[in-house]
Amino acid sequence: MRNDEGFANLIYEYFVVRFHFQYYKYGDSLPKIDTLCRQFSVSSLTIKSALKRLQEDGYIHRCHGRSAQVLFRQSDRELDDYAVRFFSKRRAMIPDLYQSTELVVLPMMVKSLCQMDEQDFAVLTRLAEQPDPEDQMRFFCYILQKVQNPLVMNLFWESTLYLGLPFPMENKGHRLYDAGTSRRRLRELIAAGRAKNPARIYEAHLAFQRDVSKQILSYINARIPEQPDIETLPFVWKVYRDRPEICGNLAIRVIHDVYLGDFRDMEFLPSYEKLAGKYGVSVSTMRRTIGVLNQLGATQSINGKGTRILMLSDSETGQTPDLTVPKIRRNMAYYLQSFELLADSCKGVMRMALQTFSDAQRTELADLLKGYLQNKRYYISPQSIFAFVAEHSLLQVIQEIYGKLYGLNLWGYPMAKYRKEMPGLDQTLIAFTRAVIAAVLDNDAERFSRTIHAFMQSEYRIAKDILVEHGYEPEDLSSSPSFSLLSTEEAARFFQG
Repeated sequence: MRNDEGFANLIYEYFVVRFHFQYYKYGDSLPKIDTLCRQFSVSSLTIKSALKRLQEDGYIHRCHGRSAQVLFRQSDRELDDYAVRFFSKRRAMIPDLYQSTELVVLPMMVKSLCQMDEQDFAVLTRLAEQPDPEDQMRFFCYILQKVQNPLVMNLFWESTLYLGLPFPMENKGHRLYDAGTSRRRLRELIAAGRAKNPARIYEAHLAFQRDVSKQILSYINARIPEQPDIETLPFVWKVYRDRPEICGNLAIRVIHDVYLGDFRDMEFLPSYEKLAGKYGVSVSTMRRTIGVLNQLGATQSINGKGTRILMLSDSETGQTPDLTVPKIRRNMAYYLQSFELLADSCKGVMRMALQTFSDAQRTELADLLKGYLQNKRYYISPQSIFAFVAEHSLLQVIQEIYGKLYGLNLWGYPMAKYRKEMPGLDQTLIAFTRAVIAAVLDNDAERFSRTIHAFMQSEYRIAKDILVEHGYEPEDLSSSPSFSLLSTEEAARFFQG
């Protein structure tokens, strides 16, 4: 179980929304601390920290040895005002969010359901029949845990909390969920999972999600008047709930600038002082960041000369990065999880991207990749494609998600040394780049998406094998912070009960 302030804040946000939507009302009791620990897979200190903040803000009253009591109360008018503010800020973003999560999260749902056994389906069946809408959250949390990718779980939670789901209950004749329809859709999803039919699973889940999106928009339109002056609240994926060091985030920015930014044609980085000025940090912070980059094998500090940039093309130079360093091990977990999400979601994302690119954007992408072939920088073709899509997608949430995944994937810089030692890499990258260019010029979205998907799936398996060869255990590769409403332990108890 984890104990950190980031998760305490997330649990706090979770309960605040529940209070305001009257999921809990004045006088209700919250679950006991040990129950919350099991549900969220966090430590008692994390739960107590969240409860302490809720008490300080006047939402609850805590008494030693007893469950916390809800103090928050609001009138019907106050509820209406809160709902208006909450949904008015999000109304315009909801279709974008649902479409984006269909592209990114749904493939992971399909993958998870195909890995489940009969006991898993028994748990899901019981959850599907529960009357509480929160059990739908438990249902999908249980599914996503199967792939052991904390990033997708975090994305699911952030998107769900953004929507305020499943908290709005029946009020003034409007109900967010139709319980009968939801149960039927979930039963169809379970049946598809039992059949191990990916296409059927996809369609069943898509039908459920589109039902929910239609219901929430109907709910909003019935209760929330249009307010054109209200500024839309963008969706932000808060990946780092565990508050990473400044140097870590800064290292990612430098690697990006080495790949695609201001440093891409340079042999040496600017001085510490100039770098500190560029990124708005102290010189000492910049020195520590360069230390991180040296450990990664991205740079090499040379006395009297400065900091040399070690690109993938010359990764045979310099020291082999030490994958046993704790910080590198943590970052490699983020790298592999982001790689899996990109590999599993890119087919749909890339197909939509090329279909919506303008003629000028397709030409720009093709010319960019042609340039990499000409100057022998084809080793960054995959990263540049994802960065391009993150920048130019018509879906704002895809821009946010793929932007974050691109950044996390850059933590894989140490892999360059090990991947370079494998035969045929140059030929693979050249063939891949040429195939992508041809698909772009032909405006063939299906071939474009298939080419990238096949390449990413292959490279993901290679990356995972390399890490396993260097002593990484499954728990190492899924070690980044995660958050769930139904832990494995809780699910077992649920099944037995």
